[in-house]
Amino acid sequence: MNKPKANRRNTTLSERMTPCTCCHYPLSNRHHLMGIATYGENRHTIQLCPNCHDLFHLIQAGLVQKKRNSMKLLQQYTEAKGMRDSTFQFLLAKVLEIEEIQETFTWNTLQITEAVREHLARYVPMPKDVNILGTFGVLKDANGVQFKVGAWVSEKALCGQLSESLWVFHFQGTDVTNVEALQVNREG
Repeated sequence: MNKPKANRRNTTLSERMTPCTCCHYPLSNRHHLMGIATYGENRHTIQLCPNCHDLFHLIQAGLVQKKRNSMKLLQQYTEAKGMRDSTFQFLLAKVLEIEEIQETFTWNTLQITEAVREHLARYVPMPKDVNILGTFGVLKDANGVQFKVGAWVSEKALCGQLSESLWVFHFQGTDVTNVEALQVNREG
């Protein structure tokens, strides 16, 4: 099954007229801290002007992804502005926050997958196929990282029919806090 295409919400006029969260320039764009291509439309956004947006990606590419050209540019930036530059410090903190959230998934992927399968077994007695679609709705708060995981399931039903359903598992860290069945289709 192909990964669903990310649905990017259109930017509103109000968002465009919101000052940059970092430098307070009067115009900005909504920047997804959690990549929309990977996590879909999510609430992890901040308003950034084009310059701060470029610096965010430069920090991410240089310090996290260790891209050589980005590291050189970042070194030149910090030599010119200094490591205590408020823009640099603000954006570095955002990059590190996102890395912490993404590590939650990287280190706990097997636990999260097992929790989904364990909870599905309570509701789906004879699964034929289970496809975990991905993570979305990521939110970090004082209690940790909250997110949702989607799963598509087909199961054998009565008289050889197949039943297909779409599920959403709400997580707090690696614990399932809620389970929803979104759609059920029966094939003849």
